Amino acid sequence: MPVKFFKGVGIGTHNYPTDLRTTGISPRGTGVLNDVVVMQHISGGTTYSPCVSLTKSFGVARDYAMNAGFNAPSPTVPAYVYEIHIPEKSPGVKIIDPVDYIASRNANPLALPRTYHHDGDQQFLGFVAYSLSAGGAHPAAPVPPGLVGGRPVHLSDQTQTIVFAMRDAEVLVHGSVPHNWIVQRYDIF
Repeated sequence: MPVKFFKGVGIGTHNYPTDLRTTGISPRGTGVLNDVVVMQHISGGTTYSPCVSLTKSFGVARDYAMNAGFNAPSPTVPAYVYEIHIPEKSPGVKIIDPVDYIASRNANPLALPRTYHHDGDQQFLGFVAYSLSAGGAHPAAPVPPGLVGGRPVHLSDQTQTIVFAMRDAEVLVHGSVPHNWIVQRYDIF
């Protein structure tokens, strides 16, 4: 049984001018898959990548369609959300869970500085998910009693990638999404 995903496409973005049901979805770049590519694609918002972002959430795809374009969608010029059904067995296509990809490569809590661990308080991940994407400043890291001064909380690219991937229910396809996987297009305005 195929697994359902979505892709939001804003007005004027890379995939907008074409009906993806006939062409499929090609990434804007080429190259090998590694930690840097995954982190730049998700936490850095890089659109020039060898990967295509998909989401399990229609709501997230709708948000991207509404907010990622150059103009606001309208009934006469809508943005789009594509529904994609990926077969459980997809030979030759690499589908990446970014949370697993980054966490599994940074599983040693003794490795510094490459780790997804942070030194903020229990509210810190909420801060990352909401405030950082809006340009918020890093809060100060809590310090033990008796220590003077503070410093910004350590926010690694690994942490930001994991939180953003979870926020967006995101997966990456390394390479192209075939046109026959795209089953529906929804107009969004």
